[in-house]
Amino acid sequence: MIDLLDISAQSEGCGTEKKYRLADYFNRWWDEYTKHPTEYITPEQYKAANAIRVCRTAALGIDTYACPECGEVREIYHSCKNRFCPTCGWRDTLKWAARMKDKLLRVPHRHVVMTLPHVLLDLVKRNKKEMLNIMMRTSAEALKIWMMKAFGLKVGVIAVLHTYGETKQYHVHTHMILSWGGIDRNGRIVVPERSKVNDAFIRSIFKHTFDKLLCLQRLTH
Repeated sequence: MIDLLDISAQSEGCGTEKKYRLADYFNRWWDEYTKHPTEYITPEQYKAANAIRVCRTAALGIDTYACPECGEVREIYHSCKNRFCPTCGWRDTLKWAARMKDKLLRVPHRHVVMTLPHVLLDLVKRNKKEMLNIMMRTSAEALKIWMMKAFGLKVGVIAVLHTYGETKQYHVHTHMILSWGGIDRNGRIVVPERSKVNDAFIRSIFKHTFDKLLCLQRLTH
C-alpha cells in the first residue's frame, strides 16, 4: 500500500511543513499505481488524473502579462478546468454556493443523506451514468413527494452526489439540503409546525421510485 502520509511529513526549514496539492501526489505515484491498480481505472478517472497532474503548468500553456510602465512581467499558467480538480473546483464551488444561497427560501433547512444499498454497487460500476442519474432523481423526488403528502407543500431540494465515503471506499450516497417549509396550494410560504420525519415512508417512496426507474433502463448486468 502506498503511504500517502510520506510526502506530507517532509518539512522545509524552521519546522514549517510544506503544503502539497493533489497534483503532487498524482505526479509522485500515479504512474506506478496504474501498473498494478487495485481496481479497474475508468477512462473518466484517467482523464481526471492526467488533467490534475498538469493543471497550472507549462504543459497547458502560459499567458504572459507585462506592465508598459514599470516593466514587471507575470506569467499565468492555464488551468485544466476539470470538474474533479480541487484547485480549479474550489473557486467554482464558492460561486455555485453563492448562487444557491440566493435561491433559498427564507425558511429553516435540514440536511438529509440517502445511501444506495451496497448490494447494488457492482451494478452501479457497470452502469454509472444510468444508475447515478436514477439515484439523484429518486433521492430528491422521495423528499418532495413526502413533503407534499405530509404538509401539502412544494419544497426545494439541493442534492449533491458522493460516490465515496470517509474511508475512501466506494459508497454511493446523496447529501441533500431540504427546505423545511415551502409553497402551499394558495401560493403562501409555510413552515410546518411538526418537525418529525417519517423515515419509513420516505424509504418506501425511494424504493418504489428507484425500482420503477430502474426497470425502464437497459443496463449491463
